[in-house]
Amino acid sequence: MKKETKKTEKGFDFRTITSFEAACAATNKIPDDVYHEKDAPDDVERKKLKVITEAINHGVIMDYKNKNQRKWFPIFYVSSSGLVFDDSLCDYDCTHTYCGSRLCFETEEKSDFAGKTFIKSYEIMLTK
Repeated sequence: MKKETKKTEKGFDFRTITSFEAACAATNKIPDDVYHEKDAPDDVERKKLKVITEAINHGVIMDYKNKNQRKWFPIFYVSSSGLVFDDSLCDYDCTHTYCGSRLCFETEEKSDFAGKTFIKSYEIMLTK
């Protein structure tokens, strides 16, 4: 599969999204409005990851009804040292219940980037 180039349309580089705050800036969201202090830790990270995914996808809406749209998502495994990024998986015809279309990416490269860059958020969302 051909990897996408570093710069995408209109000069946007998804690799600039290296923090939740950068994702908020890219999506015009106010960080304090994304989650509430009473949210459980896994809910906080899920809400953050939704914004991060939106920012990395840069306007591409992942549609769970569209069976022709590739949907990439990071895969992890648990080792003695904690959660470890393993790979990205793509599915055309369904969105798995453990990730949902809100946390899917349009390319494998974006999924790999998110899985590696935001592994702590995924770990909290998946294990806490």
